Amino acid sequence: MQAEARSAALSWVAEIAGDVAFSESPPRAFEPGGTSPTAAASVERRVSRRTQRVQQLLRASGTISQAQQMMNDLIDRFEAAPQGGELTQAMWENARSHLTNETDLIKLWTPAYLHHLSDQETGALLAFYQSTPGRCFVAALPQVQKEAVEAATQMGREAVRRATREVLGPLPQWALDHPHAPAATVAGPGSPRTDP
Repeated sequence: MQAEARSAALSWVAEIAGDVAFSESPPRAFEPGGTSPTAAASVERRVSRRTQRVQQLLRASGTISQAQQMMNDLIDRFEAAPQGGELTQAMWENARSHLTNETDLIKLWTPAYLHHLSDQETGALLAFYQSTPGRCFVAALPQVQKEAVEAATQMGREAVRRATREVLGPLPQWALDHPHAPAATVAGPGSPRTDP
C-alpha cells in the first residue's frame, strides 16, 4: 500500500513542482485519473461507504499526518539545498500548501487501501484506531519511529566500527579505550589470524 501511494505521490509531486517552478500562480487542483473538475465533483458526491471508511481510517491511523510531515520535511530539505534559493519564498509556500493538503493526500492514499483491504478489514482497523489503545499508539508512533531510527543509526555505527577492526586490526583510539583487551585478537592485513 505504501509503495503504491508513494508512486502516486511522486508523480503528483513532480507535477506540482513543474507548476511551481514556472509560475507563482496556484497549481491546478489534484485530479485523480485526469478527470475534469466537473466530473471529479460528480464522483465525489457518489463516494461509497467503503471509500468513506477508508478515508476515516487514513485520518484515524495517523497516515495522513505522517504524509504531511514527510512532505514538510522534503520541502525543508529542498529549500535548504543550494538550488533552493532559485525559488522565491512565495513559491515554496505555494508548494508547501499544495503538497500538505489533507484532501489531496487522502485522494492519493485511498486507492491503495481500497485495493488491498476488504471492507471488513478496514472496519476492524478503524475500530482499533478509534479505541483508546489505538489512539495511544498513534500518539506514540512519531516518538517510537524517531527512537527506532536513532537505535538503527547507532547499530549501524557499531557495525562499521566492528568491520573496520576486523579489516584493519585495533585502531589506536580503540586500543587506548580498551587497555586490557588482548592486542593480538584481531589479525591485521597480511597477518595470520589468531583467535582468543
